[in-house]
Amino acid sequence: METVMAWFHNYEYPAIVLLLMLGVIGLLIPDKTLLHSVGYLSFTGELSLPLSLLALVQRSITGITISYGLSRFLDTRILVAGGA
Repeated sequence: METVMAWFHNYEYPAIVLLLMLGVIGLLIPDKTLLHSVGYLSFTGELSLPLSLLALVQRSITGITISYGLSRFLDTRILVAGGA
């Protein structure tokens, strides 16, 4: 978690978008914990609340679009082959 907080302090909003987007796609990133961290940093004034909300909306749109694209273009054959 210290590495993630270091990313937040160094890269701020792009790190929020990237890390949380990867969590939406399905990688093993604790996105719920990161959401709590963003909320806390916004509460303490280290991050701007409007910019944090904008970054969170952006990560949702981007992550869901990538997830949809992967499932649409990779087809269900991969899922069937992996489960058999």
